[in-house]
Amino acid sequence: MKDEAAFLVVWLVGLFGILGIVLAALTRMVRRDSTDYDKKFTWRAFPKWEEEKEGSGDSEQK
Repeated sequence: MKDEAAFLVVWLVGLFGILGIVLAALTRMVRRDSTDYDKKFTWRAFPKWEEEKEGSGDSEQK
């Protein structure tokens, strides 16, 4: 019985370790690819996006 419990604990630690590694890699990939996409397409199409965002309240009042 103790052997089965130890085997289960080792298996669960390994499983969650693999899941953690996969999720960390996925998170890193999404961040990097999203930023690259934004730099290539969105920021090029809307170069003054930062200025419009900061002044959006002022432009509505004019």
